[in-house]
Amino acid sequence: MTKPLRSVVGVIVLLLFVSAAAESAEQQVRHFRIRYSAAVTGVDTGAKAVRVWLPCPQSDPWQTIDHVSIDASYPHTVTKDPEYGNSILYLAGAPPADGTVNVAMTFDVTRREYVNRPGGAAAAPKDRDDERLIERFRKPDHLIPLEGKIAEVAREAAGQAHLGGGEPGTGPWPRPAGPRRPRR
Repeated sequence: MTKPLRSVVGVIVLLLFVSAAAESAEQQVRHFRIRYSAAVTGVDTGAKAVRVWLPCPQSDPWQTIDHVSIDASYPHTVTKDPEYGNSILYLAGAPPADGTVNVAMTFDVTRREYVNRPGGAAAAPKDRDDERLIERFRKPDHLIPLEGKIAEVAREAAGQAHLGGGEPGTGPWPRPAGPRRPRR
């Protein structure tokens, strides 16, 4: 074997070895204890009731949530949003005398590395709701304004370029007349 050919073969063997080692490497795992708190101030003491909704952590293929502790002066439950599947902490009760609702949540998280290498094994099973949610996220939502001031700001930020992700002029606003500004 000639010297250049041996070098090429050596590099290929080295690359195969490194690739195999990286593929078989164990998933990195990290552990955290998280405490977050919220204070709702200025609650009208004459109100009939107080209701508070807060995001609640949930386990998935990339993280495990354990030892959840909720410190609140109100009865509380954890519910699941029917549309998106998110966990929600819900508290309800009479308005506080001092006009402030305090809530604290503590939990342990074990995070697993998300590895997604081309040609490698799938890192986790595909979420059955992925396609449904992606389709949902592409639709308008009553909580996200697309008209008025937000449209004006969006047009300005986009430099009057087309918006909407399709061909120019097919987004929520028609393509402006005149020369186009170059993209950066």
